[in-house]
Amino acid sequence: MKKRMMILRAVTLLSTAALLGACGKKDAENGKDPEAENVSEEDGAEDAGEKDEKAADGKDSGKENGKNNGKDSGKDKDKDKDKDEDKDKDEDKDGEGKVSSGKDKESGSKPGASGDDDAEIELDDPDDEWDDEDWEEEEEEDDDDERFAGRSDASAGIGTPKELHEGDVAPDFSIETNYGDTFTLSDFDSDVVLINFWATWCGPCVGEMPAIERLEEDGDAFIIGINCGEDRDTIDDFIDENEFTYYIGYDDDGAVSTYYPSQYIPYTLVINQGIIYRIFVGVPGGSEEAAYQEYYKAIQECL
Repeated sequence: MKKRMMILRAVTLLSTAALLGACGKKDAENGKDPEAENVSEEDGAEDAGEKDEKAADGKDSGKENGKNNGKDSGKDKDKDKDKDEDKDKDEDKDGEGKVSSGKDKESGSKPGASGDDDAEIELDDPDDEWDDEDWEEEEEEDDDDERFAGRSDASAGIGTPKELHEGDVAPDFSIETNYGDTFTLSDFDSDVVLINFWATWCGPCVGEMPAIERLEEDGDAFIIGINCGEDRDTIDDFIDENEFTYYIGYDDDGAVSTYYPSQYIPYTLVINQGIIYRIFVGVPGGSEEAAYQEYYKAIQECL
């Protein structure tokens, strides 16, 4: 009995040893070390904890840095903005509404207008731009100033009366008319004007007046007849009787006739933009029709 119990124990021990040997072999084949695996899991847990703590610290640090950088950046921008505003105020104070006289056409000032490269001129609006039409008008005004320099004025007694020729500047004058207003020649310096000196006692003058009335109806020029020294009642009665409609000027004192001297009447001038274009003494062609054709032709050549 005792011997049998010893045999069973020996078999049990052998079975247990064989089972343990088989398990160890399997672990060896898989390359696993149970104790090392436990240590690795513990280390991994610790590493994960450290990473979480670092991430949390980094997040807090990023927020704090972001806040500080945002504040600093905002302060810097405000400082830069204040500097720019102060600079603009200084520039506006030094040069507001002024440009250099040498500035080009688009600036709104004419190059060399003042004759001094360093001079400054003040404009109504420095931002205004001049186009080609503006410069043409400016040049035309300059040309007019030169062309009419020293122009005689019959009404003001300026200048010395002299014999006139084609191409001369027409002496300026103002005269009362049969329409109750005042005609001033210089007001028509951009137009064509026909001036006819006449009198009711002048047969040739009266004979060509229907031709002048036709020119009035054409409407291509401003027509005015200057009566030479007769009284207004005589002139008005004559005009009403013959139903002439163009303007008649009353040269009561002969002031205008003095600056348009002629030994004979009718004396007729076609004036184009303030310059005498044609002068006619007497009735052109000797008849009403011929006079109309000559006057009409001269007017058309000015248009």
